Amino acid sequence: MGLKVSAFQKEIDVLLKKYSENELLKEAIRALFEVNPQLKIEVALELYKDGEISLEKAAEIAGMGVVEFREFVSKKLGEKLAQMKLS
Repeated sequence: MGLKVSAFQKEIDVLLKKYSENELLKEAIRALFEVNPQLKIEVALELYKDGEISLEKAAEIAGMGVVEFREFVSKKLGEKLAQMKLS
């Protein structure tokens, strides 16, 4: 296992010579969301639940329409909690 981590670290070190950590992190997250779109939905839901973004912004991040995201929130959080959150 240590060998794999070591090889992976070497790959990262090579990339850090050409790109900043911030650029690499952004690209890694973009690629992760592309491979697993469900993660965008989870991020949108958490940000919305925490009151950090509006329903409209959460729907946009999730790649859904506002009505579709509202229904998703209702199913995920439960009808009563969702209604409190949506008002």
